[in-house]
Amino acid sequence: PLQRLVQRLNALAPGQPRQDQQRLGSRAYLLKAAELQATIDGRRTNMRLRAYSDRREYLEVSSTEDYYGADIDITRRLSPGTAVQFNAGWVRSSFIGGGNRRDTRLGTTLTRQFSDSLTGALELGHYDSTLFPDIQLESWFGFLTLKYEFASPSKDAPKRP
Repeated sequence: PLQRLVQRLNALAPGQPRQDQQRLGSRAYLLKAAELQATIDGRRTNMRLRAYSDRREYLEVSSTEDYYGADIDITRRLSPGTAVQFNAGWVRSSFIGGGNRRDTRLGTTLTRQFSDSLTGALELGHYDSTLFPDIQLESWFGFLTLKYEFASPSKDAPKRP
């Protein structure tokens, strides 16, 4: 029965995908995923550590894709309404048809709540991606964000006629 399902799925999307479309399409796979997470909440500092792994074993061909990585987020409240967050992450991937990739990310964010409805954030970071064997991409980034939340009518507010 499983082989028949795989054949039906393959009949819906005939042909081999291009190298850059390896993960698109209707290929059936068995996903094996694991995640481990630990969180420490203090009065002013919160820390989250996470490690994860995904393995996709494709049913119609004997090939796999692997993703595994880890990240850390540390948030420190500086004053009421102001916080700074540091985050770092690392991911390693291997794809069908060969090819590996390693990504690293470092960043920091300063957040300030100006009022009940207005929040601002300044985020700076660095991203590095290496596609084996010889391509490396590196970038610095920065964002300034202002978020305004419009008040929603409360249940107790009188209704207009």
